[in-house]
Amino acid sequence: MSDHDDEKKMATHGASGSSGSGEAYDSKTAMAVITDSPYSPPTTSNTSPSSAPVINAKSVDEGAALMLEYESELQNVTEDEYNKLRRKIDWHLLPLMLAMYMIQFCDKTSLGNAAILGIKQDNHLTQDRFNQCSSFFYIGYLVAEYPVNILLQRFRTGRVLTFAVFSWALLMLAHLSSNSFAGLLTLRILLGVVESCVTPGFLALTSSYYKFDEQASRVGYWFLMNGAAIILNALVAYGVQGVHLGDWRPWRVFFLILGLMTTVLFVLYFFFMPDTPATAWFLSPRERAMAIKRVSSANRTGTKNKHFKRDQFVEALRDPKIYLFALYAIFSNIPNSLTVQRSIIINQLGFDTLQSALLNIPTGVLEIICIPAATYLARKWKNHTADVMALWTLPSLVGASMLIGLGQDHKVARLVGVFLAPLNTSGFVLSLAWCSASNSGSTKKSVANAIQLIAYCVGNLAGPYIWRAEYAPQNIVPWAIVLVSYFCCIPTGYALKWIMSSENKRRDALAADGAGVASKEGHDVKVRLGGSEGEGGEGEKAAAAAQSPDEAGQPAVKLDTALLDLTDKQDLHFRYPL
Repeated sequence: MSDHDDEKKMATHGASGSSGSGEAYDSKTAMAVITDSPYSPPTTSNTSPSSAPVINAKSVDEGAALMLEYESELQNVTEDEYNKLRRKIDWHLLPLMLAMYMIQFCDKTSLGNAAILGIKQDNHLTQDRFNQCSSFFYIGYLVAEYPVNILLQRFRTGRVLTFAVFSWALLMLAHLSSNSFAGLLTLRILLGVVESCVTPGFLALTSSYYKFDEQASRVGYWFLMNGAAIILNALVAYGVQGVHLGDWRPWRVFFLILGLMTTVLFVLYFFFMPDTPATAWFLSPRERAMAIKRVSSANRTGTKNKHFKRDQFVEALRDPKIYLFALYAIFSNIPNSLTVQRSIIINQLGFDTLQSALLNIPTGVLEIICIPAATYLARKWKNHTADVMALWTLPSLVGASMLIGLGQDHKVARLVGVFLAPLNTSGFVLSLAWCSASNSGSTKKSVANAIQLIAYCVGNLAGPYIWRAEYAPQNIVPWAIVLVSYFCCIPTGYALKWIMSSENKRRDALAADGAGVASKEGHDVKVRLGGSEGEGGEGEKAAAAAQSPDEAGQPAVKLDTALLDLTDKQDLHFRYPL
């Protein structure tokens, strides 16, 4: 039997999966059965309201109750109203995300600036010990990444992020007391732990508030703050070189400023950081329903489900595209060690300490220009994400090649190569948005994001060790590794495109053959709360309250398939963005 026949058979008879929540999805009858039983059989083809299946509210999106309550009012919402809503979300959400990402990157890369301000001498750091302090940040990040994704799914995203900001503000201020390798190493590991929630938390928020064609630009907005952070760190490092507070060397003043900035950010997050659209404080109930409708209709996904689903976890572990995204993250982040090494490399070119600090600024400016340009191109050049990623890898290949081929006497040309080398960051930004948008189902999406960011940690963990004292100042071996890593990004991106494009074609063929693919407009279901009183979150209680407590007398309601928290494999209407 051919692959196409297998797919057609699956669509005709239903695609089911078993888990602790007992979920089965019959794509022929467009019905879902989600009960307390661990093993629910597929439904029959009876679609009458009186026999509509009962869905445990744990299994649906937390915004389902709002969608049901405001369904009639959402029928006549205009595009102008949706655009106004999107702008309102931008104004309330993006400034907080931009500020956090900038300060996070300032804190994460602070060691590189501190290297030319005296931290190596005061903490007795050799080059190898400095590399360990740089890379061990990512050990903390790596170890915490999956537990953090579970916390982000289970609890309020805004509160998890707020607690993280508070923790790392304390850690940044604790750097002031560091005077040994062991103490500094411990602080960097702990800093990696608490900062590990930022990117997955932002990816979760971005995918719940924005349509796919808006996500890359929003990820780009908060990621371009890396460039702003490079500029800010350079200016602060330049400014503190003339500051003397008692017997403090400039690096301690540098960390004091960063710690106070992080403390201010904590206050802002405590009072203003929202959670998902279903509970956003700045939206009215109707606007919350509009926000959920806008995203679920476009992305074929909901906003959030707080409950762990074993079948989605297993599916994520078996999905080859997730590992390709992880491979891309490794290749593109081995060279990311430049964020910490850049000041040292520039200093080795013959520039003094003050000049080395200021010459970090052009890299930040280039990131601020190139990341929005890449996301704009990806948005306008639809279905060509891999091509845009490859295009933005080319300047990095040129920069690394210049640094391999030119001698130390070509001071200015090598400096240009240092500026060009990190521009592949734009490709990694697109890959983050692409991975998030290519996986649906709350548990699966959290696992996919965790795997990609664990791979990001692996690349960043390995990167600092390619810069060894014996390779300086030419650094031919490190730059050769950087060149190969960037080159490997290109075929990895195209492999992703091929896999998802092939799957889209198979699904289009099934739809054209009329193979019984479910109606994506929704289907009749009943919603009830499973488990004991008090179990679960506010969303599922509201969903249960919207229905009659008498299960037998519950009215059937039309629930959009996108709100059933199905994965991209289970929902055959899902089309992978290319």
